[in-house]
Amino acid sequence: MRLLFCLVMLSMTISISNADILHVKQAKLAGAAFRCSVFATMLGNGDEMKRLFAIGWREGMNFLDATNGNHALQTEMYKQLPISMIPQNSMHGRDFDLGRFYEKTTAKITNPLSNLPIGGDADAWLDESEKTLRAFAKMQSENENCSLLQ
Repeated sequence: MRLLFCLVMLSMTISISNADILHVKQAKLAGAAFRCSVFATMLGNGDEMKRLFAIGWREGMNFLDATNGNHALQTEMYKQLPISMIPQNSMHGRDFDLGRFYEKTTAKITNPLSNLPIGGDADAWLDESEKTLRAFAKMQSENENCSLLQ
């Protein structure tokens, strides 16, 4: 009888509900929307950047709300999400946690931008690299179907 009770309790903690799957999808959508907002910024499209950032913020907050105290979802996060997308609950609050989430999900895009050369050829390099970055942003925006995110 004790063994049966332990098995039932274990299955309850391991099983993931459809709601938990939805919350993992919210985290993925938030990450995609945040990345797409960076691409929109690189393309100079402020309205699209705001729209995508708002989607990321909404879905990210919903995700953070869902993870609070939900052990099954917290376990599933480590199976389904890259470690960079898993929020580190802090004592600073949800806004701070979501800001860190934004920073982590967009770092792969923005880190190369910090390696600008210093010297006489910087202006020429910037002119050429801006064209390259815009082409990269356009390609990535299309690959991630940014215009379809809602």
